Amino acid sequence: MSVDGLIRFCNTLREPVAIADPNGRLVLANPALRHLLDYSAEEAERLDLDHLVPAHRRREQTQWLQACLRGECVVTAASELETRDARPIPVRMALSLLHPNNADHAWVALTFREANPGESSPDRAERIRESNAGSQDTPQDRSAKDGPVEIEEGRGIANELRLSRRQLCVLSRKTLELLESDRQVIAKELHDSIGASLAAIKFSLEGWLEVYGNRLPSREISFERIIAHIVETIKETKRISADLRPSTLDDLGFLATARWFCRDLAERYTGIRIISRFEVDEEDIQEAHKIVFYRVMQEALNNAAKHSGAKDIQVRITRSGDYLEMSVRDDGCGFDLEHALDAENTLGGFGLNSMRERIEICNGCFAIRSREGQGTLVRAFLPA
Repeated sequence: MSVDGLIRFCNTLREPVAIADPNGRLVLANPALRHLLDYSAEEAERLDLDHLVPAHRRREQTQWLQACLRGECVVTAASELETRDARPIPVRMALSLLHPNNADHAWVALTFREANPGESSPDRAERIRESNAGSQDTPQDRSAKDGPVEIEEGRGIANELRLSRRQLCVLSRKTLELLESDRQVIAKELHDSIGASLAAIKFSLEGWLEVYGNRLPSREISFERIIAHIVETIKETKRISADLRPSTLDDLGFLATARWFCRDLAERYTGIRIISRFEVDEEDIQEAHKIVFYRVMQEALNNAAKHSGAKDIQVRITRSGDYLEMSVRDDGCGFDLEHALDAENTLGGFGLNSMRERIEICNGCFAIRSREGQGTLVRAFLPA
């Protein structure tokens, strides 16, 4: 098929399709794909594959593209697309090698099928490699002879992968539940035991100071200074306890705790204005998801307050269909997202990956957009 004929054919398809050259530049984004991602035809002409996916997916997408061009592998992969306004869309992506008649080089066609958010968590492609790499047959000949066997093997591998992912997801969820349970116990001990003991010592010293005053045996030790140190220790103990797990989360619920955290952070970091808009009710949030939303909000706000130099931070929770969306947007300095999420920079992106994993374990979606000098937007979607 000629180049023009291929492009005309793809433009008639109802499913989203992209065609890319070996460098990842988009030769075509058909109308279905542009509509899905909210790009105009003129905007799509300036895009490449990196614009279509979140930053943490770019490395693996490049690997799949190069593998397809080498004819090594690639059938389908779980991935994500990113709309013009940074909304994540979980998809199943299929890659195919094309050889248009009058093209100078091979192209890769990518077709996308929208998936449920829970299907986006696997980070590795389901691949079917050529079983006889040393054969003199062409890839087309081998596909014709061994296709049924490879398809059956691929189905078996895919089933094993799905089972392993489900087991890993359950294990990860249980691990997080145990971690939160341990934090709850430690936070309660800090608040009820150590905090109460320090308060009792403070009151005792204040009583001594009031009763004996100048008759205390020595004025070399300032009781006022001792009391001040104890007061600071009580405050620090309460802060550590709240960071581990605020008691209000269990007593008053997520929304009250989220509002308190926003106020407390704004008081600790003067010069930062935090605006919170929670357009949902407490009963709209699943009980198991409250701590997940809280941890993601806590990490995103702490990052913005400590590192971004932001003046304004907006926290918002809304409902969209069957999902709740939480977003944290700041006007800070931003950062190089691709470098932060680089596999070789694991420690640097630990907090970001931790947020994403918490959300994806609960069958949700996580997206982050940041550019140097343009602030940061963190978005988390969980089933309502």
